[in-house]
Formats: sequence, structure tokens, C-alpha cells
Amino acid sequence: MPPEIVERLNAEVRRALELSDVRAKMRHEGIVPNRLDAKGVHRFRDRRLRRWGPIVRASGAKND
Repeated sequence: MPPEIVERLNAEVRRALELSDVRAKMRHEGIVPNRLDAKGVHRFRDRRLRRWGPIVRASGAKND
């Protein structure tokens, strides 16, 4: 995805996370949002893939 689109999407999500009703709904569901920039999201994703990827592969789970 082109970097300018990623940045725009990130800006819009961050703007939505500033809305009090969005924050209230998230809190109600037990969700604590991370206010990461695009690079932070990539780092988070990469860490999760390194951690959970081998476990998922070993389980034999398939994405159908």
C-alpha cells in the first residue's frame, strides 16, 4: 500500500480514537487502543508474527 495512503488511514483512525463515544465503546468492550504511527504498527505486527507464527503453523490451523 502506498505510504501516503497508510499515513492517511492512520490519521483517520487516530482522529476516530479521539472521539469520546468511540473511546467509551472501546472501554466498554475492554479494548485499550494503542496510538501507534504506521512504523509502530509494523513493529507490533512483526513481533506478533514472530511470536505466534510458529505456534499457529505447529497447530496445523488453516486460513480458509
